[in-house]
Amino acid sequence: MAPEIIRDKKYTYSVDYYSLGVVILEMLTGRNPFKHGQKSKMSYIDQMNFILDFEFKPSKLLSKPAADLIARLLEKQPAQRIGCHKEKGVAELKAHAFFAGIDWEQLYNKEVTPPYIPEIKGTRDTVNVDDEFLSEMPMETPMDNGNLQLLAAHKTD
Repeated sequence: MAPEIIRDKKYTYSVDYYSLGVVILEMLTGRNPFKHGQKSKMSYIDQMNFILDFEFKPSKLLSKPAADLIARLLEKQPAQRIGCHKEKGVAELKAHAFFAGIDWEQLYNKEVTPPYIPEIKGTRDTVNVDDEFLSEMPMETPMDNGNLQLLAAHKTD
């Protein structure tokens, strides 16, 4: 969850860019920064506070463009997050060095062959989904029970 959701602030597509940063980080390093070790045993409130306090520290596994993109996507202030600037918008994101070599027009027109096509046996095949994810219980964001209001009082960088 993006910090602005946890703080119960108004938000826009900026939360999707924050999530994109988490997904790219997880795909490139093999770990979700919010779900490993002791953090997975934390209470819901502690997990939300962990996200609010999280400071991205690039792994040596990441290229400089990847680390820069992730850092800019995980920016806590939505107005400062890459792709969210009023003047620059998504063009800034698409022009980032991490995406060098991508022909966005071809991608949009589905003219790009993916580098990997998983083998699946049907629409319900989960062979390529990690067992850890499949065993998780779905959880809704708590509303009206005070959790979000409690977290909204957390420091605001």
